[in-house]
Amino acid sequence: MRKTKNLLICMLGILLAMTMAAGCQKQSSGGSSKETKDTKSASEDTAKSTASAETNKASDQKITKISFYGNRTGEPSWEQMINETIKLHPELDVQVIDIDWANIDKILKTGIAAGTPPDVTHYWPMLIKPYVDAGQALDLTPYLEANNNEWKNTFPAELLELGNFNGKYYAVPYQSTFPTMYVNADIFKECGIEIPKEWNWKEFIDVCQTLKDKKDIAPFTVARDVNSWLNRLGAAGLAQDDGKLAEFTNGDLDFTQNYLPETMKNIKELYDKKLWYPGEGALNVTRDESKTAFVQGKAAIIAETNLIYPDLMGSVDFEVVPVLWPTMGKNTVIVGGTDGFMIPSNAAHPEEAISFIKTFLSPEIQKIRAQSSYPVAINGVEVTDPVVTELMKQTKYLVTSDYLNISAKVQEYGNAQLNANYILSSGDKALEDLEKLRLQSKEE
Repeated sequence: MRKTKNLLICMLGILLAMTMAAGCQKQSSGGSSKETKDTKSASEDTAKSTASAETNKASDQKITKISFYGNRTGEPSWEQMINETIKLHPELDVQVIDIDWANIDKILKTGIAAGTPPDVTHYWPMLIKPYVDAGQALDLTPYLEANNNEWKNTFPAELLELGNFNGKYYAVPYQSTFPTMYVNADIFKECGIEIPKEWNWKEFIDVCQTLKDKKDIAPFTVARDVNSWLNRLGAAGLAQDDGKLAEFTNGDLDFTQNYLPETMKNIKELYDKKLWYPGEGALNVTRDESKTAFVQGKAAIIAETNLIYPDLMGSVDFEVVPVLWPTMGKNTVIVGGTDGFMIPSNAAHPEEAISFIKTFLSPEIQKIRAQSSYPVAINGVEVTDPVVTELMKQTKYLVTSDYLNISAKVQEYGNAQLNANYILSSGDKALEDLEKLRLQSKEE
């Protein structure tokens, strides 16, 4: 009996020990779970604190997002200039947007009307008047004239004035763009011809005739889609001589009586003497064909824009020298203009936009462009290429008055048909057809 009792007590002891052990194990397990939970909570709190600190830091920097409608990836120096400007503005988040040149006005007007325009956009200063008249372009005068004209003085006056309407500035220039001529200096030297600093139409014809006689080439080339430069610059120069450029280009003068008849006779002489590459068929030469003729020495003079020089320089193995457009009158006149920047009047961040383009148009940044052999529209830029220097000097002859601007029909005819019709078929009737379009524009 005593043995049974002792056995029972022993078994109860073992059971109690097992129960206590289980309790300890459960308590230990429970403690581990609590510790994991506390650790996880602490980690989450730390992450939240870090995120909050980063948000506060970003807030302290006051990053402003601005949109810049004007990406020009086709220019070798463009990307570097933009990137360097962005580096100098860590307070800005700059969105550089590609330009749809064909629809630029539609895009800008839609954005302005919707209250969502870009903060700054590429535009042509001399063509900005419709935006000015509609109150859609920001007046930049206070910014340009601040600190005793500090910013204004960085621009050549003749280029800045292209964006001046009613005594106020609504655009600033980025680059000049105009027609010029380039000569193959090697061929000129071979033929004993001195490269002119400036020349009139008779001197131009004489040089071309000498080149043709000595080299048996059609010395001058200009492509079909830009050969209207011949009639536009020729007539503008003659009108300028009489002090009637504004009347002529506003469409106030009879096209069959004033300036264009003499101009067209001169152009026909160039063609009839077979001085215009390749002779017959000169009016159908494409831009690529014209450039190829110059590069291969089949033409010693090419009419092109001032901006083509870097491309020419990389394509030829001879010296290229720019010369002024030959005048048909007494005074040199170049019908051209500039690319530039404007800020819509309802831009969200005009102050930031001003700050950005001031840096972009600074001599320090534009020096990059000059080093790529592109002319610049900023004073104080170190230019080492003598050709670029000469091209920049030509801007003093720029005028924006162009008879093609009278109407869309005048523009289409004068640009694409006048030279061909006058030279190849109808002669003076071509001017009569243009005159009809001028009169129609007055009735509209």
